[in-house]
Amino acid sequence: MKRTLFILTMVVLSAVNSIAQDNYKNYTYFLYTIAKNVQWPADHSNGDFVIGVYGDTNLMPHLQSMANSKKVSGRSIKIVKFNSIAEIKNCNMVFVPENKSNELYQFVNKVTNSSILVVTEKEGMAKKGSGVNFVTANDGKLGFELNSAALKSANLKVSSDLVRFAEVL
Repeated sequence: MKRTLFILTMVVLSAVNSIAQDNYKNYTYFLYTIAKNVQWPADHSNGDFVIGVYGDTNLMPHLQSMANSKKVSGRSIKIVKFNSIAEIKNCNMVFVPENKSNELYQFVNKVTNSSILVVTEKEGMAKKGSGVNFVTANDGKLGFELNSAALKSANLKVSSDLVRFAEVL
C-alpha cells in the first residue's frame, strides 16, 4: 500500500512538474511576442534587448534558449538575473516570479517612469501595478492581462494586435 501511494505521489509530482515546464515554455513564447509588440522610447531602443528576471525561477533556461535563437527588432536578446530590487536597471522588461510577488509594490516604485515593462505571474498582480500579468483562464489556457495605466506610466506603446489577445485593465 505504501509503495503504491509513493508511486502515485511521484506520478502526480511528475505531471505537475511537466505542466509547470509547459507553462514556462508558454511564458517564453508570450514574453517574446510581447517584446515584439511593444514600442519602447528611443532611449530604450538601442543595443541589446534586455530581459531581467528577479530572483530564482525555472523560466531561466527557457529564456536563455530563446535568447540564443531569437532577436527583437534586430536586437540581440540578453537575459540578466537580478537578486535584489536595488540591482534592477538598464533593461526593457523584468519578469517577477510568483515567489517574489509580495515585493511587487517596492518593485513598481523602483521602476516607475523608467520604461521597464514589469511582467508577473500571480493572480491580481496587474491590478497591483505590473504592466503584464500571466493568468490561467477557466478553460485552463494561459493568457495575459495588460494594465494600461502601468504601460502608460512606463511610456510604452502596445500594438493593437497584442491588445486584441489580452484582457485589458
